[in-house]
Amino acid sequence: MLTLNGEPAFNLPALFDFLPNGKIVYVVRKGLDVARQIKEKKWFSYEQLTRPPHAQIFRSARHRGKTFYVPCWIAPEEEKKFLGYSEYERGLFYWCVLVENAAKSLENLRKKKQCLTVKFEELLENPRKIMKQTSSFLNLKPSALTETALYKIKNYLMVRRPYPKLSRELLVRTKALYQYLGYGWD
Repeated sequence: MLTLNGEPAFNLPALFDFLPNGKIVYVVRKGLDVARQIKEKKWFSYEQLTRPPHAQIFRSARHRGKTFYVPCWIAPEEEKKFLGYSEYERGLFYWCVLVENAAKSLENLRKKKQCLTVKFEELLENPRKIMKQTSSFLNLKPSALTETALYKIKNYLMVRRPYPKLSRELLVRTKALYQYLGYGWD
C-alpha cells in the first residue's frame, strides 16, 4: 500500500504501468479548505518561493524584478499568473491543477473499477462507513491499527471561516471542479 500526496498524482499512469492491477483510493477535499491550510503552512509564500525549503523540482521565474522558484507542475505560461495570485489563491491554483491532472489519470481507472473516490468531509462525518467501503473495495480486512486511525479521524476539527475573494478565472475553475467532484457551492 502506498500513500501518495500531491505531486505523484500528476503521474498516475506511470504508477499503474508498474502495478497494472492495482487499486487507488482517491481522497479529495474541498479546494477552498485545502487553500486555507496551504496558506497557513506558507507553502507558496513569497519567502518560500524565493528560498524553497524542500527538495522538489523548481524552475526560476522573474516577477516584479525578483527571482522566484516555481514548482515544476506550473506550466511556463502560467508562472506570472501564479506569482501574481495571493497566497490563498496560489493554494487554490495548486488544488485545481492537482485535481484536473488526477481526473485525467483516474477516468480510465474508474472505468476499470480500480478507483474509489472518497470525499475527505464524508470521511470525517462517517469514518466507519467510509472505512467499510474502502476495505471492501481494496479487499482488505481492518486491523487493530484501523481503530487507532478511526479514533484520530474522530478528533479532527474542521476550521470554518469566510473565504477570501477570488479572481474570476480561479473562481470559475474551482466551481467547475466542485461540480465534477459532486460538491455543492456554498
